[in-house]
Amino acid sequence: MDEADPDGPDEFRIGPIVIPIIEDGDPRFVEDRLLWSSARATAQALHTWEELRQGLSHEDWRVRHESVIRISARWRNDPRTLPAILQMAVEDPIPEARDSAVMCLTDHPGEAVRATLERAAHDRDAEVRWSANYCLAQHGFDHEPVWPDSDATE
Repeated sequence: MDEADPDGPDEFRIGPIVIPIIEDGDPRFVEDRLLWSSARATAQALHTWEELRQGLSHEDWRVRHESVIRISARWRNDPRTLPAILQMAVEDPIPEARDSAVMCLTDHPGEAVRATLERAAHDRDAEVRWSANYCLAQHGFDHEPVWPDSDATE
């Protein structure tokens, strides 16, 4: 325990890396947990392809994030699924939702997703770029990666 703070430290340091210590009841994250819980419940209630497709355009980006994972897993062989995921991977306004869609592309045929992954590798968001580079590598494509710490985007 830190003697200056009777409750203990708020973070843990390993060299230059700072890891925040988050307790289960931390009030800073209560609202976020409730929003995610609600989004997951909404997405879990979507079963048909049409319902999940509607989930991909839900106003809450967390529902879109969860719906793309479910439509990719449940309806992978439906010919409407891949175009819906490809569109979301590059057009969703929220980076976390685009990232979720990009990661789903690992489970689809490489040549069918390559162009979208290469486009996503130049996304303005570093996490989306990282995921796209990861998926391109998983498919075995030789490409020039644009990593999260790089400023190189289209």
